[in-house]
Amino acid sequence: AYEFALKYFHTGLTLLADQGWQTQPHLAMALHEGAAEAAYLCGDVAQMEQWVSKILAQNLNPIDCVRVYKIQIQAYSSQSRFQDAIAIARAALEQFDIYLPEQPTIAAVAPVLQDVADLLNGRTAADLLDLPVMTAAESLAITQLLSSIIVTSYISAPLLFPFVVLTQVKLSIQTGNTALSALGYSTYATLLSSISEDLDAAYEFSQLALQLVAKFNARSIQAKVNVTLGLFIVHCKSHFRESLPLFTEAIQVGLEVGDLEFAGHAISELCHCVYLTGKNLTTLLTD
Repeated sequence: AYEFALKYFHTGLTLLADQGWQTQPHLAMALHEGAAEAAYLCGDVAQMEQWVSKILAQNLNPIDCVRVYKIQIQAYSSQSRFQDAIAIARAALEQFDIYLPEQPTIAAVAPVLQDVADLLNGRTAADLLDLPVMTAAESLAITQLLSSIIVTSYISAPLLFPFVVLTQVKLSIQTGNTALSALGYSTYATLLSSISEDLDAAYEFSQLALQLVAKFNARSIQAKVNVTLGLFIVHCKSHFRESLPLFTEAIQVGLEVGDLEFAGHAISELCHCVYLTGKNLTTLLTD
């Protein structure tokens, strides 16, 4: 299907011709974005980069380029070019005056954790459920860019990971929640558990993440949130078997929305969970 989509985008761009950026800029942008994404999904990263270069050559507003940056980040991450993906995100974020540390250290995490605590100013995770909906275009753009490298930074730049998460959480507290805030709060819960060793707060933020997924019907990130909480948080307050429904749901939703990466992680963790809780693995064949 992706090959056919790419052909259709090529046809549209051919019909639009070079003057399309001047005569029909919105259509030109949509066709170039579609071609770039379809090329990436076809595994042709070189062609994706060509379409992206044509878009960036137009000197557009950074907000209008967020989807393009996300396509690049996804493509490079899928090829394990994690540092390239992070570099794209850094450069894009700097256009919004967001600067991630170049050489992050463990010691530098504590002050940023305290910044979040200061912003909370005594509020609990439950209090954040009723924050206004994030509407500012710049805040939404920053949130999308940060979310796009949460997993990548966890895998390849673990010292940077807390700063990515905490920057996103601070933005949500300051400007309101969006669907992607659920991913930020779920990964913030892992920091509270592992760094702050505050298991109660970690569990509360995990519940906030699940509530926001439901509130925004955020199925596109539900598998990521479920796997994060099932793997890192649930067992802090409950028996590990309580993770089973999260993994099972993550598999189903991940397959439905095309998040094959986290559907795969969920399958792996479901097997681990079943094994560690003493169940026969063959039951998964019938389930």
